[in-house]
Parts: sequence; C-alpha cells; structure tokens
Amino acid sequence: MKGWLEPLLHILTQDSSAGAVGSKLLFPDGTIQHAGVVIIDDQKLPDPLVARHVYYGEPGDVSEANQLRQYQALTAACLLVRKSAFHEAGGFDEAYWNGYEDVDLCFNLQERGWKLVYQPESVLIHHESKSGPERFSKVSENIQRLHNRWIGKIKPDILLKKDGSMAITEDRKIQRYRMPNVRAAQSWAGKQQKLVSIIILTCNALEYTQQCVSSIQKHTGRPYEIIFVDNASSDGTVEYLRNLAGKQVNYKLIENRENLGFAAGNNQGVALARGEYIMLLNNDVLVSDGWLDGLVEGLERDEKIGMVGPITNSISGRQMVRAVPYTDEDGFHHFSQRVRKTYSGRLTPRNRIAGFAVLMRKALYDEVGGLDESFGTGNYEDDDLCLKVRGKGYAIMVDESVFIHHYGSKTFLANNIDYRGSLLVNGSHFKEKWPDADYDELLELHTSLVDLNASMLIKGQEALDAGHPADALAVYAKVLTANPIDDGALYGTGLAFQMSGKTVEAIAAFKKALKVNPTLTHAYGRLALAYESMNQTDDAISVLQKATEFNNRDAAVYNNLGVLYFKKKNHASARNCFERALSIDVNYQEAQQNLKKVSWSSEKITNHTFAHIS
Repeated sequence: MKGWLEPLLHILTQDSSAGAVGSKLLFPDGTIQHAGVVIIDDQKLPDPLVARHVYYGEPGDVSEANQLRQYQALTAACLLVRKSAFHEAGGFDEAYWNGYEDVDLCFNLQERGWKLVYQPESVLIHHESKSGPERFSKVSENIQRLHNRWIGKIKPDILLKKDGSMAITEDRKIQRYRMPNVRAAQSWAGKQQKLVSIIILTCNALEYTQQCVSSIQKHTGRPYEIIFVDNASSDGTVEYLRNLAGKQVNYKLIENRENLGFAAGNNQGVALARGEYIMLLNNDVLVSDGWLDGLVEGLERDEKIGMVGPITNSISGRQMVRAVPYTDEDGFHHFSQRVRKTYSGRLTPRNRIAGFAVLMRKALYDEVGGLDESFGTGNYEDDDLCLKVRGKGYAIMVDESVFIHHYGSKTFLANNIDYRGSLLVNGSHFKEKWPDADYDELLELHTSLVDLNASMLIKGQEALDAGHPADALAVYAKVLTANPIDDGALYGTGLAFQMSGKTVEAIAAFKKALKVNPTLTHAYGRLALAYESMNQTDDAISVLQKATEFNNRDAAVYNNLGVLYFKKKNHASARNCFERALSIDVNYQEAQQNLKKVSWSSEKITNHTFAHIS
C-alpha cells in the first residue's frame, strides 16, 4: 500500500540498535495476517518452541495491532533488515525449506543484541502461501532444525497449558517500542552533566579493588569523583589507594583505623561527596561502557524516582540474571553491551534493590538518614534504606539495560567474616525494626511488582468502566507510587480526571503519559479532546499533528484534525485531512460527510464529530 517503505526506513535510520523492522500484513479482506510473532511453549501439541502470528485473523484496526512493539521474531514476508546486522547474524540458514528460516534469522539477530521492531504504519496486502503445495513439504524437518538450534536459548513469551489456559511468562520479550529521542540526544552534549560521587568501601581484597577502579576509568564518560573509604586494610590496599588519590584530583581517600562496617563507611563517604548524585558501589564489581550514563538517565526520568540499580550476575532478589553466557572479562563486556542495546531505556519498578550498586540523589540520602549503622559489618542495611526511601513516597527502579558484573561477597571472604552469622544477626535486627515488613514480598519472591501493577491497571480500568473515577484514581495512584512512569496508569489517571470533569488535571496526566511514551497514540486523541473542550483549538490541532507522526494510518485522527481546521476556517487543510482519512478508510462515513460539507464551505461542521475520538 502507498507509503509502506518510509515507516520502516524511519526506524532503522533513527535507531542504530534496531536490526530489523517488519510491516503489518493484511489479507485482502482487511484482516490481520501479521502483526508480530509470539513465541509459545505449547503444552497441548506439545511443542516447546512454537512461533505464531499474533492477532491473526483479527480486524486490521484492532488497537493492539497498531502500536510499535518489539518482538522476538517477525515474518520475512516483508522485513527490512540492516545489512550489517544481516551479515553479523550469518544471513538465512539455507538448510531450512521455505519455513522457519525467518524465525531462525530473528533469533540470531536477537542473540546478537539487535532489536526486532514491528511497525504498523507500514501496511501491505499479503496473499499468504501461494507458492504451491511444496511450501509445506518439509514442515517437520524445519521444526526439528529450529528446536535443535534454539530450545534452551530462546525463552517463550507465552505458556499454553494442557487445559487450554494461557499464561504470560516472566521472560517474555514482547514490549512496547519507543523511538530514541534524537533531538534530546543531540542536545545532551551541550547540557552540563551533574557530578556523580562514587563511594567505594575497601577492606582488603586488593585485586578486586584494582579491577573495579580500572573498569571505572575505562568505561565512565561522564563527570565523576571517587571517594574511597578504607576500613583498616592490611594487604596493600591503603598504599594503592594513597597512590591513586595522590595522582587523581577527583579521587579522595578516608582511612579508618578499624573496620567501621558497610553502613558507617558509606555514610562517611557520602558526607564528603560533592556530587548531586551518589553512587554506592561495591569494590568487587566490573562496569562497562555507558553504565553510569544509563543509571543517571533512569534516575532523571522522574523526580519521584528515588533509587536506581542495575542488573547483575550475582545478587539476591530480582536483579539477578541467571546463567550468564560469559566466562571472562571480555565476554562480560560483550554481553553487557548486548544488554544495553537490547533493553535501552527499560526501567522496572522493584520493592528493593541490593546495596552493591545504588544511585540516588544525595539530598534524599541525607533526608532518610543514610544507612543505619546499627547493622554493623553488613547485610540488611540496604533493605532498610529501601524501606526508608519508599516511606518518603519515592519509587525504586532497576535499569534493565545496565549490567554490572559482581564477583560477590569478596570483602567478607578476604576478611574471614562469618557471612551466614551476619545474616542471622542482622536479619533479627531488621525484623525488630520493621515488624510489619514481609521480607518475601520485599524480595518479590512469589509475585513481582510488575505483575502486581499490571493487575492494578486492570482494576483501574474496571472502575472506569463501572463509572467510578474516584476509585480508579485511587488505584492508579498506588501504581504511580511504585512506578511514576507507568504510561498505562498515567493515561488511566487522565481518563478518570476527564470523567470527573477535571480537565486541567486530565491534560497534565495525558501530557505526562506522552512524555513517558510518545507512541501512546490514543492519548493524543484524549489530550486533543480535552484542549478542545476548553476552546484551545490551536493546542488541539498541534496535538493531533503530533499524533500523525507516530501513526499515519489512523483515519479518525485525520478526520478530527480536519474538523478543527474547518473550525479555524482553514478549508484547504480541512479538505486534505478528510481526503487523507478516506484514503485510509474509504467507507468512513463521517469523513465522507465532512468532505462534502467542506466542499460546500457554507455549512458549519458540528463539534459532535470531534467527539468520535476514543
């Protein structure tokens, strides 16, 4: 269909991490043939690795199929692939026989860290499987080859149980895709970056401290200082740190004559920090390119985000990535950059993050009183800090794009500290201090905060459907406390305010939702409707124009934009919009009527047409 190629090119030219972009494919009757491919563990067949087209046979205008998304696989019936990515992945495996070679290629691209993007603005008609009966002559061989190559490596998005019920897996990779903010990135270089004070405690384990410092020096591109706090090392660590601090003006050293413990040492370092942000960092970690930029960008996404941490190979809780595919430092850096490329911008809300790597504002650290020094040498003081931060109404997030290698407990081992004994003693102290805290819930052992928020969003929508906006607002407020950048909760908040007649508040909520996710196309319509209800027609026009940049296949948007232009007596622009709406949907009756009216130009278009926005 006309204009099918440009939307695909736009993704690849604006996002260097995108390896392939696929189109929306429709059958001749307008129903969906392809809107992305979902990977299923089908226990009914059984087949642990089934690739199926999502929304297959659904109407072409179903809203879920008209959103930019990332998938694990896309059909090659129409797939724009970056040439360098294609060669890096080894191209198509020619041992497949007209089936599954596209899924295999996508898995190869994904394994190398490339994004696979579904672009619904690119629309084609697909006459499926017209190559003859030989098309299906080697189905079983193709399936077996795919299984041999990928079972155990590719995690399914959905589990289809024997009883026919479905469950979304925790490892699902399907997610909304957000285009990089090119203008923001270009202006970043001219923006003065805030200083980050990195606090590193040492107590022997010199070898790991040296590796940590070396990795920071090699892979940190923004302004930072390091404040070392040594807790009475005796293995040459103090001499090493003195030498560093003597040569580096942005390095400082505090020497303690006895081991004051993890909490007290960090509090000493923070007290000396000059940065607006502080980074508590264990000395037994390795960092990689972009690590600190990523964490700072995450913290700056919203003023109510209080703490941000990375993911890692060794830690308690949901920050841990199991079975990492590397065995040496080079492998770590390669893997961490794949993670950075694949999950760029993804922040996940958590109840707590571990203290091995924590970024927060110094002002908030001071406000909550820092780390509680009564926890001694270590353990549970990070959980305590998280509860204090949440008690102030701040969210805790994990940046899924920042992977830090953690050797784990090297200070305890180097100093023969009884780690298990420390856990028992401090665990009892933690329970005394927080008697109402459910530690299993804090670690999200049974239900993740992500899943809990998703169920809350359903409750919020149910409250809206029942005509209870106040109840919906209460539900959405809980979600936003845990995740202030949840676009679904922000959009729902706007709907609830709109339903309550609080238009100013609705506008603020819709604007924030779009700031978080500029591809949230239905929010543009609601925001325009809110502006128009306040007779701010120019603002409404501007919003709908922006909406067409992200989805130029929505006939209703062009129709409503035409109505607004007509109201402003801009008949030429109104005509163009109505004609564009009809080019998308030739049977769109309101656009047909409005085109006739603008042609007559003497008959006023009533505002009820504009209310068609949903």
